[in-house]
Amino acid sequence: MKFVPRDNACFFDIEVKPVPPDVIEKISPFDAESWMKSERVKILADKRIKKEETRERKLSEIEGQVEEQKKLHYNSIAKESCLEPLFGEILCLSFSTEPGECRILDMEEEEILTMFWRELVPAAIHGADRLIGWNIFEYDLPFMLARTRVKDL
Repeated sequence: MKFVPRDNACFFDIEVKPVPPDVIEKISPFDAESWMKSERVKILADKRIKKEETRERKLSEIEGQVEEQKKLHYNSIAKESCLEPLFGEILCLSFSTEPGECRILDMEEEEILTMFWRELVPAAIHGADRLIGWNIFEYDLPFMLARTRVKDL
């Protein structure tokens, strides 16, 4: 595959994905007991709850909410972790070097990184006046560099 900068410009973007759930479980397990204790304290301290039967009903509902809270916990971490190069992974790289053409590399992350550093970057440096993308200098390039280090490529 030969990269030739388009109109003396090279356009690219990356998409990232979060770490798998089993990794999230290891780095930030959901502590159901602590969550339930916290919820009980909130209910007991809530001065807006005047009736004792309402308070007892809310307390009894806590256990039924554990699974939903666990999902929210993991989804929140997955959403945030994908933006961190130590935990997120590159899902694909899209680029355009010729008018009307957009290519997508959707292979293993190591292959994407290898192709990017060995072929796309040299073509952009030696033939392009501009490297164009949304937030590429503050996010995409630093992320790709960090992932390259994490993967020891």
